[in-house]
Amino acid sequence: MGSYLSEPVTEKVSSDETDNRLNCGASSMQGWRVSQEDAHNCLLDFDVNTSFFAVYDGHGGHEVAHYCSEKLPQFIKNTEAYKQGDINNALIEGFLGFDKTICTKEVVSKLKEIAGDKQAEEDSEDEDNVDNLYKEAAMPIEQVIEKYTSLVCPALDNVKKVEGKCSKSPYLKSKRGNDSNVGSTSSSSSVGASTECQKQEASGSDCVSSSNENEAKSADTSLEVKDEASKSVPDIKLSSPDSSDSKEAAVVTNSEQAPQNEETVSASMQNGQVTDSESKEDVTSSTPQENGEITKKGKGKAIAHPKTPKISERPKRNAKQLYKSLLDFAQCSEEDTEDEEDQTFEGPYDETIPGASSDDEDEGVNIAIEAEDSGDDASSELEEEEEEESGEEEEEDIEDEEDLEFARNMKEEPGSDSGCTAVVALLKGNELYVANAGDSRCIVCRNGNAIDMSFDHKPEDDPERDRIVKAGGKVTSDGRVNGGLNLSRAIGDHAYKQNKELSDREQMITALPDVKTLTVNPGEDEFMVLACDGIWNFMSSQEVVDFVRPMLGEREKLSVICEEMFDHCLAPNTMGDGTGCDNMTAIIVQFKSNILKRSASPELLEKDSKRAKTGENSRETGV
Repeated sequence: MGSYLSEPVTEKVSSDETDNRLNCGASSMQGWRVSQEDAHNCLLDFDVNTSFFAVYDGHGGHEVAHYCSEKLPQFIKNTEAYKQGDINNALIEGFLGFDKTICTKEVVSKLKEIAGDKQAEEDSEDEDNVDNLYKEAAMPIEQVIEKYTSLVCPALDNVKKVEGKCSKSPYLKSKRGNDSNVGSTSSSSSVGASTECQKQEASGSDCVSSSNENEAKSADTSLEVKDEASKSVPDIKLSSPDSSDSKEAAVVTNSEQAPQNEETVSASMQNGQVTDSESKEDVTSSTPQENGEITKKGKGKAIAHPKTPKISERPKRNAKQLYKSLLDFAQCSEEDTEDEEDQTFEGPYDETIPGASSDDEDEGVNIAIEAEDSGDDASSELEEEEEEESGEEEEEDIEDEEDLEFARNMKEEPGSDSGCTAVVALLKGNELYVANAGDSRCIVCRNGNAIDMSFDHKPEDDPERDRIVKAGGKVTSDGRVNGGLNLSRAIGDHAYKQNKELSDREQMITALPDVKTLTVNPGEDEFMVLACDGIWNFMSSQEVVDFVRPMLGEREKLSVICEEMFDHCLAPNTMGDGTGCDNMTAIIVQFKSNILKRSASPELLEKDSKRAKTGENSRETGV
C-alpha cells in the first residue's frame, strides 16, 4: 500500500499538444502518496508519421520511471528491429534490452543522481553515524554513559545533587491545606527525626516519629518513591497495603497515634526540613506496621520510602502440618475419583433387590462403553485438529522465514529494490502498437465502446503464477510475489531476477511486454487513454470511456478532462483499501479525421526544396 500523507497533494502537472493528425492532453497528480513516482511521454513527432506515448508507474522510488521517460523512447528507436520496420519486435527487444541496462554501474549511478537529495541525505547520515562511533570508541566509558543517559532522559539534569543535598524535583510540589480523605495530611509526619519534632512543637502540632512504640491501628494508604540516589526522576505511586507481612512506610494519622489530640497537622509542617531516619519493628498483629524513612528535603510533603523492598513470605509450616495437609488432599482426590466412577458404573444384577433387572445392568454397561468411545472419538478429533493447526502454523512460519530471507538478500540499490511498470503506445500512420509490462493500461474508444489494448499482469493470474513458481518464487494469499510486489512484470526490480539458470523472460518478475496491434479507423475510433493503476483501480475501462467521451466537445483542453478524472477518483481519506490514494497519471489522445494522411518525410521535403531552388536558378539563367 505504501505511505500516505495527512492531506492529499491535488496540484496537477498538465500539458497539451497537437498536430495535423492528433490532439493530446496529459496530466499527473501526486494525491495521497508521500511522493510522485509516475512519469510519462507524449512525443507527437517521435519519427516520420509516428508518435510515441507512454505511462510509467514507479514503485520503491521515482528514479526508474523517470529514467525510462528519458531514455526508453530513443532506445527502442535504435533497435535493429525498429530500423527494419518491425515495430512489434522492436518493442519487445526494447523493453528487455533496456531492462538489462538498469543493473549496470553506469545506469545505477545515474539512478542515484535522479533519486536526488533524499539518497544523499541518507548517505550523509550514515557517514555521521560512523564518525560518531569512532569518537565514542576513544571516549572514557563514563562520558559515553553520561551522554546516552542524558539523551534517554533529559529531565535528569533537574535531579542532580548539589553539595551533598538532593535538589528539589520540579515534579514534586507542596500541597496546601488539609484533606480529610487522604492520609497525606499527616502521613508525611508519620516518620520523622527529632529536629522535625521540634518544628512541629513550635507550630503547635504533635510529632509522630517512626520510632514510636504505639502500633498503628490502620493504614489506609502509603506513598512509595524511588531512591533519588539512582538519579531518576521521582516516581510517586499511591498504593494500599494488602497483607500484614508487608514492610512499607507507615501512614498514620495524628488522631490514630494520639487519640487525645484531635488537631490535624498544619500545612506549615509540610514545608519544613526532614532528616533521614529509620525504624524497624516486627509485625506481630494483624494490623500492618510498616518501616520507612524520609528521603525528601525541602518543600513538599515528607514521603515515606521503603529502605529495602521485601516480598511477602509464605507462612512456614512444620512437618506435622505438611503431612496432615497431604493426607487431606489425598482423601479429597479419592472422593472425587469415586464420585466420577459412580456416574458411569452400574453394579451387578441382584435378584434380591426389588425392581432390578438384567436389562438395567446391560443398559448401564452400554452407557459406560458409549461414553468411553465418545470420549476417545472426541479426543482423536481434537488431536487431528491440533495437528492440522500446527501444520498450518509451521507452513506460515516457513513462508514468513522465506520472505524475511528474501528481503534480507535484497540489495538496497536503485533498480534492484525499485522499478516501474510501462505501457507504450506507438502510432505509425494509422497502425497502433501497444506494449505493456505491469498493471498500467491502454484503451481505445470505438463507437463509444472500450477496447482494451493491454491487460494487467497480476501475480495471481495462472500464467504469471506458473512462471513465478518455476523461477523459485511464490505468490502470497494477498497476491504478492514473495510478500513484496503486487504485480508480475516490470522494468527494474532486479532483486526478483536473480535466477541464473533462467532467461530474462522466465524470471519471477520479467520486463517482457505483451504487444497488441490495432488499425485505427477515423470513422469509428475516437480516442485512446493511457493511465496508471491509480485510475484503473477506481474505474473500469468502459467507465473511463463514458467519463471522457461527453467532455470532448465541452472542454477546450484534453488535460482538463484528465484533471477532472483525477478529482473523481481521489479518495476522501486513506481509511479504505487504498483505492483512490495512489499517484495518478493519464494521457488522452484524440484521433483526427485526417490521420490517414501521410506526412512528408524530412528527406522528401529536403529534395523538394532543392528542386525548387534548381528551377528558380534555371529560370534566372533563361532570362
